[in-house]
Amino acid sequence: MKKIAFFLITALLIGFSGYLYAQENANSKEEPVYSVLGTFYNWKSAWEGKDLDQYISFYHPAQRFSGLSINKFKERKKYIFKKAGKIALSISDLCVKKKRDKIITEFTQYYHVKNRLDVGKKKLTWVKQRNKWKIISEQFTAMKSKQNIKSSSIGVKTLEKDKKEILVLKMNEADFKKLKVRQSVETTFKFIIDFPQSYKFGPQVPSIIHLKSSLIEGAITYKYENCYLKRGVIFLAPNKSYKITASYDSGFAVFLIQG
Repeated sequence: MKKIAFFLITALLIGFSGYLYAQENANSKEEPVYSVLGTFYNWKSAWEGKDLDQYISFYHPAQRFSGLSINKFKERKKYIFKKAGKIALSISDLCVKKKRDKIITEFTQYYHVKNRLDVGKKKLTWVKQRNKWKIISEQFTAMKSKQNIKSSSIGVKTLEKDKKEILVLKMNEADFKKLKVRQSVETTFKFIIDFPQSYKFGPQVPSIIHLKSSLIEGAITYKYENCYLKRGVIFLAPNKSYKITASYDSGFAVFLIQG
């Protein structure tokens, strides 16, 4: 493993602003969770990139946020974006819940601007409007902790000559043997890792991980089924067929992706 060069992805998660292709077949039982994850990812990217119009487009126009109409809410955010300077937004401990026709995303948010770091628990409630997920409620509870997310033990290495990529994930061998890895049955652009209960995401592991490369577009780790089960979704470039194999080497799960 020491011979494999890979890059650790830091917690500031700055850069990648592209959109994930996370739409699923509407008949799939897992469709709501997967489709809202792609929208959630893009909501964060728009916020961090200060793309005001795109950011506001994720909020339901008929709802009020912070006691404001959508137009007043947009004006307030425009002022904040202008004043803030560079925004670094990190997210950890993401949990996704389905409640009737709604999806609820709960997570720890680390908002870093200039010399200030705000940490707290955030809850977003989403509903479908014209086949798109929209936020109808946003709640934030500040936390006293000022501890930032550290680097996550995940990285990617591209082997251009062989048209392959290596994704590495730090874990012990016992947890690796319990992993369940599968490719999405509806599409060819993601693969899913179901983690054993013994594997710890931990509050220091980012839930949104930018792994931009020729084959990989990004990754999300989250909890579901009342935050009991753990899953990772690796988003791959669309319109390709993939072969994925997993092995274990010196404290790392190694996923070989061939496109």
